[in-house]
Parts: sequence; structure tokens; C-alpha cells
Amino acid sequence: MDEKKTQFTLEYPINCTVASLFVKLTTELGLESWFADRVEQDDSRFTFFWNKIPQQAELLALRENKYVRFRWDDEDDDEAFFEFTITPHELTGDVSLTVTDFAHADEYDDAVQMWDNSIKSLRRALGCRV
Repeated sequence: MDEKKTQFTLEYPINCTVASLFVKLTTELGLESWFADRVEQDDSRFTFFWNKIPQQAELLALRENKYVRFRWDDEDDDEAFFEFTITPHELTGDVSLTVTDFAHADEYDDAVQMWDNSIKSLRRALGCRV
């Protein structure tokens, strides 16, 4: 039996408005600006393209300006998903993005590096400091 994936979370400070960040996480054009080469949406089905290779995900949950959760169609672990949660900090005015994902122990470091690089691209797309 395959080893079960472990959930992990990563938090990134993002210097932008909640609304502009939410658009980058939930729309075709927003996701194309940092996450994938091309994105197509059909209702709750998103198709992400990298080097012309498609990968589909289902939109599982969305709460405006709060979070969005996806699950890859080819995901073997029924409990695995990836989620973006936006947290505004009222006292400082800062905004942070928490990424929740799942990985096997031997894939964890690669997954963290992938998210670190993706969030750098997101910050550039938003016009934030990298």
C-alpha cells in the first residue's frame, strides 16, 4: 500500500489588497499570470497547462476574499487538496497567503520549493516586492 500524503502549510506575506490577491487565485487570467502557462475554466473544472500539457482540477470550495480549494483529478489520495487562504492582519494592514498542500515525505522539499517559486511569481504579478 502506498504511503499516505501528509498535509503541510506555508505562509507568505503578500503586500497587496485582499481583493487583488483573490482575483489572482481564482480567475483564469489571474492564475495564468503566475501559476500556469494557460488556464481554462468550465464551471467548477479548471484545466491548467504547463508546456502545453494539461492537468485538471476541481474547484472544491470558495469563499470570496477568504479562500479557494482545488483537488487534482489525478490525485490518488482522497483527502488531498491544495488551498489558498488569505489572511488580512487588521492591526498592521498586512496580508498573508497560506498555502495548504499534501505531499509524500520524499516529495516534501520539492513541493515547498515549487510553492516558494510560485509565490515569487505571484508577487511579481501583483507588483509586490519579491
